[in-house]
Amino acid sequence: LFLCLNTVEAQETDLLSRGLQFINEEKYENAIAAFSKIIKKDPSNKEAHYYQGLTFLKAEKYSEAVAPFKSVLKLDPMYSGARRNLGIVYLNLESNDLAIEALTKSIDQDPQDATAYFYLGRAFQQNEQYEESLINFQTVLSLDPDLEQIALFQIGLAYFKLEQKEDAKLALTMALERDP
Repeated sequence: LFLCLNTVEAQETDLLSRGLQFINEEKYENAIAAFSKIIKKDPSNKEAHYYQGLTFLKAEKYSEAVAPFKSVLKLDPMYSGARRNLGIVYLNLESNDLAIEALTKSIDQDPQDATAYFYLGRAFQQNEQYEESLINFQTVLSLDPDLEQIALFQIGLAYFKLEQKEDAKLALTMALERDP
């Protein structure tokens, strides 16, 4: 029995590795097939569900990405990145209220996740809640210098929508200065 369990785990690990390689090679259908095989053998495999959802997200198959991320969260409500990525999926599906809910919970889990703040800001913008979006984009500025230019750009857009033209001009100019 021990040898059988080790063999099954080794096969799942190999399939998981191949699936991740397929993602890196942008062979999304192959990756999805690999993760599906793992899930069929072991429906409680959180990693397979997570990477299947991530593959659907990368392939821009947003509707299909919802179920795998929900499965991960059902198996492990604290699984790193699952709630944030579910929020990103909802944002791409223009389900802004669901995106806001998922991303807010993601931030509650990890208050240092600049990416979650960024997408939460985008969800607020899509809901035309520009003041709320500003708070999130300003938080991004304090957490991740790599997201500084895009956060400044989004801040500029929010100020523009709020008809605060000088603040918009300043933020957009700062964004351009980061990388013309």
